[in-house]
Amino acid sequence: MPVAYDDDDAGDTGYADESDLESVLLGDDNNVKPGSLLASVARKAATYVAKPTRIEVPAVAGLFAEYATTLETRQIARLRAAADRHPDKNARAFRFNLLLLAHYNTGLYLNGEPITDGDGSLSTFRSRELWEQFGDTVQDSAAAVYEMFGKNDFAVIQAASALMTDAGIDTELSRQDPS
Repeated sequence: MPVAYDDDDAGDTGYADESDLESVLLGDDNNVKPGSLLASVARKAATYVAKPTRIEVPAVAGLFAEYATTLETRQIARLRAAADRHPDKNARAFRFNLLLLAHYNTGLYLNGEPITDGDGSLSTFRSRELWEQFGDTVQDSAAAVYEMFGKNDFAVIQAASALMTDAGIDTELSRQDPS
């Protein structure tokens, strides 16, 4: 499954505007000298903007789901706990993939155009208006992901793995990429 990146900002370093940031970061109470190496590292870290990932949804030609790549360990633990409460023990690991894809989805795009709901907000797998399109078969965001991925287990697992890889997290949550 291809992973596509939003290339509207070609040549962008991934860092936000740095004007007047040093004074905000350093302040007077943390003893960091302006212009020091530590100040430079703090400035770069504070201004880094993670680029979203767009992953193709194979069941619908031209449909891409955009995901935030700033995965948080605490939120992943909550998603894992929610998946572990699923009554079917054999489906718990797969349920985690569905919840991960639903939670970090920031928008759906068809042929490059954003899909919006009735309020003009970007549609995501958490949008109730999207759920209504499937009738009674979709009652939550995980079911919406499963339906939109054409009930293709392999495509769901592949998309979750791609998201975690792009976020810098190994597919095994206990092993994280040190870079």
